[in-house]
Amino acid sequence: MKPNPIYLLLILVLLFSCNTEKKYAEQYVVYHPYPAIMLMEPAPVQIKFYPPQGNSSDETFARRYFPYRMYDFINKGTDQFDQIMANKMDTSLLLKGFKVFSDTSATDFLVFPGQKFILEIEQLQAEEYVVPIIDSVVTPYGNQYFDTLISQVQFHVWLRLNPVDDTTLATPLLYAGLNLEDYFDGGWKYI
Repeated sequence: MKPNPIYLLLILVLLFSCNTEKKYAEQYVVYHPYPAIMLMEPAPVQIKFYPPQGNSSDETFARRYFPYRMYDFINKGTDQFDQIMANKMDTSLLLKGFKVFSDTSATDFLVFPGQKFILEIEQLQAEEYVVPIIDSVVTPYGNQYFDTLISQVQFHVWLRLNPVDDTTLATPLLYAGLNLEDYFDGGWKYI
């Protein structure tokens, strides 16, 4: 059986159709270095602490006994948190290939050749919640419920990316969110 030339042509076109674009993209990445980024940290943080307001048994228990981490921020300040966040952001940008500057090295940033962007942290919001973990076991005397509370912290960050040299580019307001939840490692002993 002789192969159809149209099918052969179609297979060849499909095999080599994206190869040129891929080569152009690889060359662009090799010859165009990553831009420089100046990381501007937010103004002093204003902290508000809202304990749970609900009437459920979990929220009542949490309001009385749960060690909220946000309450520690109010008493101890946010310097440690800000330092961890800034270091983590610096490290992750450096690992991706960006040249990162702080606001103290503005002159080095301005003379850096190539594209430059200012990354401003517009707003940082952290919310802490209590999440109940519930388990039940069926016994001859009915269901027995066992529960505990773990905490969940949600971080919301609004960023603005400002180009330095090109004023025709837009300065978008970007949003990033992260949920951190404690891990329940253990169990209940059923007697």
